[in-house]
Amino acid sequence: LDCSYTPYAERYRDKIGTVVKGIFTDEPQFSPRTTLPVIDGAVPYSPVIRQDFIEEHGYDFVDKASCLFEDGEGYEQLRLHYFQTLARRLELSFSKQIGDYCSETGMIWTGHYNGEHHFRSVQMNVGNMMMQYRHMQRPGIDKLGLHIGDMTDVHMMRSLSSVANQYGRSRRLSEMFGISGQNMNFEDRKWIADANAVLGINHICPHLSLYSMKGCRKRDYPPTLSPQQPYWPYNKLVEDHMARVSYMSSVGTYAAEFLLLHPLESSFIDCRNGNQPGDLEDGNMRFGEFSRILDHLQRNHRDYDFGDEQILADTGTVEGPSLRVGEMRYPAVILPPMRTIRSSTVALLSALDQAGGRVIAIGPLPELVDGRPDSVSLTELASMITSIELHELESILAPAVMVTGPGSENIWIMRRTAEDGQLTMVFNLSRNQTAGVRLLLDNGIENPVLWDPADGRQFRMTPAPDGTLGLELAPAQTLFISTGSLSGNAVPLDKYRIPSPANPVMNLSGPWKGTRKDPNAITLDFARYSLDGGASFSDPEPVLGIYQRYVGQGIKNPMQLAYEVDVHTLPRTCDLVLEQPEMYSRISVNGHEVLFAGDNIYRDIAFRRTGVVSLLQEGQNTILLELDFVAAIPESLDAQERYGTEIESIYLVGDFGVAAEVSPEPPAPTQRNTRNQLMPKSIHRFRNFMIVEEKTEFSGDLAQEGYPFYTGGFVLEQTFNFNGKTGQRRYDLVFPVSEAIVIHAELNGKTLSPIAWSPWRVDITEALQEGENRLKITLVNSLRNLLGPHHHRDGELIGVGPASFTGRTTWTGGGPGDMDWYDVRLTREPSIWRDDYHCIPFGLLSEPEIVSRDAQE
Repeated sequence: LDCSYTPYAERYRDKIGTVVKGIFTDEPQFSPRTTLPVIDGAVPYSPVIRQDFIEEHGYDFVDKASCLFEDGEGYEQLRLHYFQTLARRLELSFSKQIGDYCSETGMIWTGHYNGEHHFRSVQMNVGNMMMQYRHMQRPGIDKLGLHIGDMTDVHMMRSLSSVANQYGRSRRLSEMFGISGQNMNFEDRKWIADANAVLGINHICPHLSLYSMKGCRKRDYPPTLSPQQPYWPYNKLVEDHMARVSYMSSVGTYAAEFLLLHPLESSFIDCRNGNQPGDLEDGNMRFGEFSRILDHLQRNHRDYDFGDEQILADTGTVEGPSLRVGEMRYPAVILPPMRTIRSSTVALLSALDQAGGRVIAIGPLPELVDGRPDSVSLTELASMITSIELHELESILAPAVMVTGPGSENIWIMRRTAEDGQLTMVFNLSRNQTAGVRLLLDNGIENPVLWDPADGRQFRMTPAPDGTLGLELAPAQTLFISTGSLSGNAVPLDKYRIPSPANPVMNLSGPWKGTRKDPNAITLDFARYSLDGGASFSDPEPVLGIYQRYVGQGIKNPMQLAYEVDVHTLPRTCDLVLEQPEMYSRISVNGHEVLFAGDNIYRDIAFRRTGVVSLLQEGQNTILLELDFVAAIPESLDAQERYGTEIESIYLVGDFGVAAEVSPEPPAPTQRNTRNQLMPKSIHRFRNFMIVEEKTEFSGDLAQEGYPFYTGGFVLEQTFNFNGKTGQRRYDLVFPVSEAIVIHAELNGKTLSPIAWSPWRVDITEALQEGENRLKITLVNSLRNLLGPHHHRDGELIGVGPASFTGRTTWTGGGPGDMDWYDVRLTREPSIWRDDYHCIPFGLLSEPEIVSRDAQE
């Protein structure tokens, strides 16, 4: 359930917005949509909002509405009151109604609101996000894209987990993995899931699983986390890891060290609610200040909650030297830079100060109270506050967990407590750097046990003389340390030891003998088309471009699509794969009609296949599809009209190789390398594909050696001689750089554990033998090279949506495109679209290594 309230003034200034009626009226929450009048085409307005505003604040905002757009007299209070009213109206007419209904009927309300990331998006979507969360039995967020760790993520997740902690919501949902692309691997998934967990989000809602990839669905913000993926038989590896982390990160009670006031209402004042240039940037300046604090807290391993001022006004009390907010107690409160603060918050802080609690400010103090000057309250506030610079925080409030050592700046922690015990989650945010760190826990370390969620094993830990515990965390690795009563049920296998440095023994260079486990494939996504019964055909064009050219035009016309493929060597077997072959009146290969019968499918229930090897010829081959084409009408509520005739890529699969010409154009500045979060990897830029005879020996990157579109498992084999094995050493097989979702090795007939994430190594001690050894490596990839996107200027993307497969602009990233990219490409190079194909590598991008280490580990 996407609970999206969307004034979006900056986007729709010139339009009449459509909003959920229940937000602005006292009608039931499941009201139909309606069109409401707006002020200046930008601001939601209704008599109900106006009346609420007058009753709560004592004046009519319509009389001063220009202050929403201009810095007129009293604009600070007007904007503050206006957005407070909007947030409250949404809460009472939508969030609270649904939450109360679910509570009364024993149901769980979950999902996410729109725009959770930063102050501006929160303000313009829901007014106040944290107020809405408190009515959800399982509040949720939406974490999109193949990246994690910037402060918009931290803000979004802390906002939710803070409310959940305060209102006793033990489970918190995150819709994650969406728009990350088909090649999202298991390390990517656990990296994002574990970052959610360490920030308090422990219920994974994977985006998305498809019954079928038919038509546009395969492009619907992938990855497809479904059985269509070739890695699906191994999916349990990462699911079990994430399940363990989700459980462990919800044990006990979150041990927040302090409350950080949330300065959202200062952002209300800062942001003009209009469409003047620079408004979005200006509106997020205060978020930039807040982000600097969040970054410091994360890097210094602090546990904290946000304090929303409306929630504090409704539920905050002082108990002893602590501020109580619902089920949480905070011995200290920190004020970030704020322009305004509520008088109710000042009263709470004064009571906390008098009770012996700590009140600290980082940066300048507020200049307004409730949006207006109030020298008395501001003087009172200043008298109780200890003002510091950000770098002084740790000397004023000592951290409960201290983490030191190489890579410690990339370590995020979460501490949870239970009776006579505590549990500390330790997560390495870095994807490129191993962290060797030492932890000092403030409550002592009675019976410390390390828990590894990768496989569920437990290990005894022994503190050093200085009381610290040593850990080594591979990139994106998570470990848990329990103490006291929380170690009671542990069954440690052994003592935990930090791995000693590995010594290189030998590299395993090619060539490798190779065997496919699945049919090879070639994707045909260009076609010539005819609308005059075949009398004339266009030049080859992207099939998606042909489809989009006629969207919304109401065209209904017989169409012929001619796909062409070059065959240098006739394959041993070859099947034609079509989606929905039943929608074509005639299908032919080189003039010979083809029929589809039976239930033979490729990858997806809608991808039907039939044999055509006997119809192929050396040279150019033409696959002709004839159909009655109906252009899509996207705004139609009828499914057939909305999608129209979904003409798509077609595929040939079978026993053959695919040769590709490397494009003379420069390689793409592949997007996955631009954030410097992921290990840099190259991307191929191909053109002019041809079916050829398969090779039997390979050097490593299979995409360049006959398999640019291949999806499935691939077995590489070789023999090597090993001498000097000793019982004092253990031996690992290491894959320094590869491109595969899973690597599953077999040595001398012994199956080894599959490898799916860092440190990309497996113990081979028991299988390794003196003399000749036989090694078999199975590499399993994803749907990425089969389905794309292939033609985006930026190569391998970390934000993939439907438009990423075209030349249009997309909110997922990539800069401005061309709405009519399919026509633009006929006269010039479009902004985003490229006719060349971007395919990612597949296989061994560096030589595997055998290393040795101390046998005592």
